[in-house]
Parts: sequence; C-alpha cells; structure tokens
Amino acid sequence: MTPGLAMSGATAPGSRRFPQIGRMPDQPPFMPRHLPETATLRSLCRPLFVVLLLSAMPAAPVLANPESCANLWTARNEIYKAQGYCFRTQRAIAAFGNAGCQYDNIEDVPLSANDRRVIADIVRQERALRCPR
Repeated sequence: MTPGLAMSGATAPGSRRFPQIGRMPDQPPFMPRHLPETATLRSLCRPLFVVLLLSAMPAAPVLANPESCANLWTARNEIYKAQGYCFRTQRAIAAFGNAGCQYDNIEDVPLSANDRRVIADIVRQERALRCPR
C-alpha cells in the first residue's frame, strides 16, 4: 500500500480497489473532505434554485401602490405650488388651487437646484413604481 493513501471499503471478488485520498472514516466513498455535508448542500442550493426559478419566469409588471403614488404626486406638486405654478388638471386644481399662481408654463417656474433634484428623484420613484401619469 502506498503511504498516505487510505484504502477502505469492501470489494467484490475480482474488482479493483480505488484509493480514497483524504477520506474520513465517517464519510461516504468518493466524498471529498472539502465539500460540506448533504444538509448544508441542500441549504445552499435551495436559495439558488429559487433565484433560478424566478429568473426564468416572465417578468410580471409591478403594480403601483396607490398610496405611495399619491404621496409622491402630492410632494412633487407642492414644490411647484410653492413656486407659483398654475395647475391645469382638475385633480391638481382641486388639491392645490390656482390662487396666486404666476407661471402657466412649467418650464418658467423658478426652481432652485435642490428643488430640481428633489423633483427628479420623485419622478424616478414614480416611474419605478409605474404610477399613473
């Protein structure tokens, strides 16, 4: 027998014995010592299976949360109202009114760099949620 090789397992008459290098006595044949046990493998494979399963499914449209969309719409339009925008839609007029408005064109509303950044962030969130326009 070669030193450093552990020979184990019974053999049928006439069959060859294969060395089981690095095998612990309690491990099944041909199970390398560096691999985790079966229970650990299952716990590692299950999340991977779920990810693969979900990635193979067609993407379902994300449904907009009406409350989140309404809050985003209100926050965005409060900025425009504070700067004097004259609203055109019935919904916005009902929510904010047009008293004291000064700008009919949204491009003319004097917005600070911070206001523009906040509005852009809100619009991105509305698009991500697929909020109705």
